Amino acid sequence: LGREQEKLQKTTQQMARRMERLLADQAARTTRQAAGQMGQAAGCAGQGDQPGACRAAQQAEQALQDARRQLAQRRLQAQAELAMEQLARLEDALKHLQGRQQNALDETRRYAGLKANAELTRAQIAGLRELAREQRSLQMDTVQLADQLIGSAAFHMALSGAARYMGQAADLLDRRRTDAAAQQA
Repeated sequence: LGREQEKLQKTTQQMARRMERLLADQAARTTRQAAGQMGQAAGCAGQGDQPGACRAAQQAEQALQDARRQLAQRRLQAQAELAMEQLARLEDALKHLQGRQQNALDETRRYAGLKANAELTRAQIAGLRELAREQRSLQMDTVQLADQLIGSAAFHMALSGAARYMGQAADLLDRRRTDAAAQQA
């Protein structure tokens, strides 16, 4: 019994060090406490104090259960922190996409105004083609973001729909259309 307790003590101490590396300080302290109680149990068993060994072993078991609970709480906390970080990155990505889309819409309106007054020049037609390429790039970036969110059906559906409209806008711009249909797509 004494050797088994010593082996458990070493294993428990290793677990405590791993928990510290995982930023689970409270669980690590509780696990170290359990390791100490296992050491006491081994000492009591070695001296023939069976009741003392049993008491220390029960305390160690309770401490390990507490450590498991604390580790589970820390894991949930870490998952929540990760989710918040991911949402913040998503928000940044969406703001960036929205800004690019707004710029493309503003340019489309500018070309519509130019086209309403006269035929577009070669340079303006080249600019319109570049705008169509930017709109396609925006569409691809939106599709990629939607694919990353495939586990979240609502986000995926909304972004996939937005990407379809961006593709339609790019097609219209390729055909030199800058009218309301191009602006609303």
